[in-house]
Amino acid sequence: MVWGLLETALAEVAHGVVIAGPDRRIGHVNAVVLTLTGAARKDLVGQTLDRLIDGARDPAAVRQVLEALANGQPVTADLALRGRAGDSPRVNLTITPARDAQGQVIGFVGALRDRAAAGDPAADRRPVEEHYDQMFDHVQAGIVLHEASGALVYANPRAMELLGVSLDEVKGALLTDPHWEFVREDGSVMPVEEFPVSRALASGLKVSNLLIGVRRPDTDRTNWVMGNAIPIFATDGRPSKVVVSFTDVTELKEAEQALALATRTAQAATEAKAQFLANMSHEIRTPLTGVLGYARMLQEMDALPAAALSLIEKIEANGQILLSTVNDVLDFSRLEADRVSFTYLPTDVADAFRGALRLFELDIAKKRLKLGLVVADTVPEAVCIDINRVRQILINLVANAIKFTPTGEVSVSLDFDPADAMLRFEVRDTGIGIAPQNLAVLFERFNQVDVSTTRHFGGAGLGLAICRHLAERMGGRIGVESTLGAGSRFFVDLPVQDPAVAHSAGLDPVAAGAGALASARILVIDDNEMIRDLTRRILEALGLEVETAVDGLDGVAKARTAEYDLFLIDRQMPGLGGESVAEQIRALDGPNRTRPLIAFSADVIGEMSPIFDGAVSKPIDIRHLVQELSRHLASPPRTAQSRER
Repeated sequence: MVWGLLETALAEVAHGVVIAGPDRRIGHVNAVVLTLTGAARKDLVGQTLDRLIDGARDPAAVRQVLEALANGQPVTADLALRGRAGDSPRVNLTITPARDAQGQVIGFVGALRDRAAAGDPAADRRPVEEHYDQMFDHVQAGIVLHEASGALVYANPRAMELLGVSLDEVKGALLTDPHWEFVREDGSVMPVEEFPVSRALASGLKVSNLLIGVRRPDTDRTNWVMGNAIPIFATDGRPSKVVVSFTDVTELKEAEQALALATRTAQAATEAKAQFLANMSHEIRTPLTGVLGYARMLQEMDALPAAALSLIEKIEANGQILLSTVNDVLDFSRLEADRVSFTYLPTDVADAFRGALRLFELDIAKKRLKLGLVVADTVPEAVCIDINRVRQILINLVANAIKFTPTGEVSVSLDFDPADAMLRFEVRDTGIGIAPQNLAVLFERFNQVDVSTTRHFGGAGLGLAICRHLAERMGGRIGVESTLGAGSRFFVDLPVQDPAVAHSAGLDPVAAGAGALASARILVIDDNEMIRDLTRRILEALGLEVETAVDGLDGVAKARTAEYDLFLIDRQMPGLGGESVAEQIRALDGPNRTRPLIAFSADVIGEMSPIFDGAVSKPIDIRHLVQELSRHLASPPRTAQSRER
């Protein structure tokens, strides 16, 4: 009778009521509970209390309730009931343990308050939340919701796809659960405290654009995502939840990695090419040094027959042409690597131009052309300029003019504007000319006006590109005017350094330098017998005392036992190379360690080690050789402090 009255009373209660035994199994539910869950009484009686809760939607609430029940503690939670299919009503659930006189738990009484029926604003938001769920299901960004504990409570389909797991696998999982592995950009494992959600919970601040690698459990592939995290705060001001969003940047990251690999490959190829050209430079320029050097020495000999002298001049002229071709190829490589250097010396430009034009006497005679030079009165006797580079431009322009002029003349003019300290020279010809549409690309690398030009006249199309680059690097410019069928005019404007100072420095650096070199003692270290012999002859003719070493080891051994004023060291030698020789000489005790070390090599491509004080290239330019040696022999010796710098 009492139970019947109790049932009648519970049926009139506006809230759901559930009564369970000490084992937490349901013994009675009122009609409101049946309405909320949509279940029959027989489906609930005998089930444990957690049967009422939708664990899939509220795993954290399930843990909270079960933990309280296990400890015999009252509990209140807002959660979703396990209702009819597609329906999980939100309720406020309060469960209170019933105890006997001894304090033992004899059962549990639960009250369920329907938040929607009570006009709960949070319940009113449920349709909106469901609308957001539907929207998040279709966005291309992964979205994950974490509780303050770190437990995952929601993830949209895109998040699961990127993480490589299903929602059932990870819902309720903590950050430390090994469902996936995050990695840093360098490939190392990302610790939990660096996760976006961990950072947001720890700092209470937004985390933006954190690049994360996700190693999926189903494959060996790493997905790359850009993660963001936004904390959501409770009424006490502490983060209660964190929304994490991330977008897939795998394709972008893989493209970046592919670009980095391609860059490394290209750099390796460039280095290999540079090394090849350095070796070829050495192998080609070394014998050229001998050819040109001995030819010059023969020209200086007395009593040579005129016919023999003419042949020697032709040998030298053709050697210079071959050297010019080699220089074009090497200069092109140096231009690519931005390794072109310039040496400005006081120079009689008019005299240098006359000497350069003499190289073309045979070509002019063969084609029956006229070649002339006009020097304006304004041109100083000396200007400070890199005459080797200027001569290179001049020779290239004159060679082209002769090549493309079947009949007529080639003329060179040299002028100077003292107001702007600007040197101008022009090369005019009466040749085939250039079509207007080809002028714009004339100074591009590997360019010739058409294929037939290359077949008929030869050439690699590098010369004018090199001329433009050299002129621009010296602060000047190069241009052209041409009429097809009537000829061309190339002009070059170059700024020069204080011609008055240059003039006061003297016009003949060879003669001036030779005086400064008198009685100096030099050790030439080179593995090529011909180069040693040629260099010794040149230096001895200048009044120097010269000793030679057959290789790097021999050079270091002689530096240990004798004192020298300067060392001329070949950079490329078998066994102990030039830089190693220089390092060992610098490490010696005694005066040799501070003496000038001059790199001497046909390798004009590679980087120059700072251990050298200067450099002289092969084939030997006597003017430059003397100038370089004079400059260093006139300077104070290196100190230990300057070596360290």
